[in-house]
Amino acid sequence: MLKCSEARSTFKTGTVSLLKKLGAYKKTNGARLTSCRFVLTVCILVPLILVFGTYQVFSEGLRQVGERFKDCAICPEMIVIPGGELRVAGVSPGAEKEHRILRIPRKFAISIYEITNADWENCEFWEGCKRVDLHKNIEDKDFGWREWKGTRPVSNVTWEESVSYAIWLSSLAKGSYWLPTELEWEYAARSGLIEESPWLHVSNKSCGFANLAIHSGCSDGYRGSAPAGSYSSNRFGLYDMIGNVSEWTASCSGNMLGSAVDLGRHPVTDSFKLSEYGEEVLGCHAMVYRGGNWSSQVESFKFSARQALARGKRAETLGFRVVRLVQ
Repeated sequence: MLKCSEARSTFKTGTVSLLKKLGAYKKTNGARLTSCRFVLTVCILVPLILVFGTYQVFSEGLRQVGERFKDCAICPEMIVIPGGELRVAGVSPGAEKEHRILRIPRKFAISIYEITNADWENCEFWEGCKRVDLHKNIEDKDFGWREWKGTRPVSNVTWEESVSYAIWLSSLAKGSYWLPTELEWEYAARSGLIEESPWLHVSNKSCGFANLAIHSGCSDGYRGSAPAGSYSSNRFGLYDMIGNVSEWTASCSGNMLGSAVDLGRHPVTDSFKLSEYGEEVLGCHAMVYRGGNWSSQVESFKFSARQALARGKRAETLGFRVVRLVQ
């Protein structure tokens, strides 16, 4: 049997011999050897680049629950939240005590913050959005006009204007951005809570959760809207789902949680019609907005509260956030 010492000696001798032969070959066939090395390198590296490059592109398209990402430098920061269920009350007369379980069939991404004035100005600069009157008011500023303008949620935007921002994002990032449906919005706002507010029975702590008009025993510190992300996030990591500015949804006023199950939204055009479980809703002009705002009272806030406004109308307390389909 070959001993370890003999094996090492044999290996060393063989290696030295091979190196000497390669050295001699290089002296007489240098160009040929260099060419062989180049071909060998290409044969090894190209398949690796193709395999790992393809994997990288594929993996970048996959998003995990809880993952935060931005599709581009001027895109809003998004977070992926899981699919799930939401228990909703009936809205027809006398049906308030009836409940249905509606499902979000798969995960989706939603903007962590409400769309800010800075976000909107990026869209305006690239001519994806129309000019919005930001209503500069010196008496209402908290940190100065420049800071106010950039960090506060945009408001005074119509439903069509908020959709135009989502269309611009979709073209810029090659993704599928939209406004959340009522179902998506309430599901994201509750983040698993069954109560109607996160401060139920502890209203004296409400100013830690939201920018609203009248709190019990505390002050939120702002006379109007607050900088995005000034308050505690919910369990999904979302800020300002309550208060600050109310938020447009993709749902029609006459259809509670309308287009709730149609997450595969079609491109928005001038002839676009909202979808109600696969059927067109004709004459849907008033759109639902959710979430309360800085002028709402704590006692009046409910996750399920819904209001509507005509598509072409605007309000200084009304803004929006966006959602995005993910793999």
